[in-house]
Amino acid sequence: MKRFIILFLLIFLVGCNKTAVDNPDVFNNEIAETSNEQNFSTFQNNVDYKPYTREEYELTLSEGKFVFLNFYANWCPICKRERPDVVNALEEIDRNDLVAFEVNYNDGETDDNEKMLAKKLGVTYQHTKIIIDKNEKEIFRTLESLNKKDLKNKILNYLP
Repeated sequence: MKRFIILFLLIFLVGCNKTAVDNPDVFNNEIAETSNEQNFSTFQNNVDYKPYTREEYELTLSEGKFVFLNFYANWCPICKRERPDVVNALEEIDRNDLVAFEVNYNDGETDDNEKMLAKKLGVTYQHTKIIIDKNEKEIFRTLESLNKKDLKNKILNYLP
């Protein structure tokens, strides 16, 4: 009987471990709900939040708009946890002179343009958030993990 219980426990533990390796988000519903399923869109208040492309980024700068960059890695638990707060903070900002981009950083989805942007801006860590002006002058940078309220306040405080 002891052998049967030990065998059952071993099988159970190995099965749980395999689940955690295959899908580490299974134990954190908040993270699992936000991973790679975030919708990018134009919010009702005119703030765009979209995946980074060099063309869209350059167009935004040429239009004289401010740019919020969120450097995101799909394997990063902080990035996944922050994503809903980033989206919700941007939804509450009523500015049509601000465009926000999610820039893949150091993950399997990162393209050469994203790597070049990170290098150009000196980004060395995921979950970096930067605001730049139309001349690509940096006016704000943080690695802090910010909740919706704090992120919204930081963005609004640094924009003229």
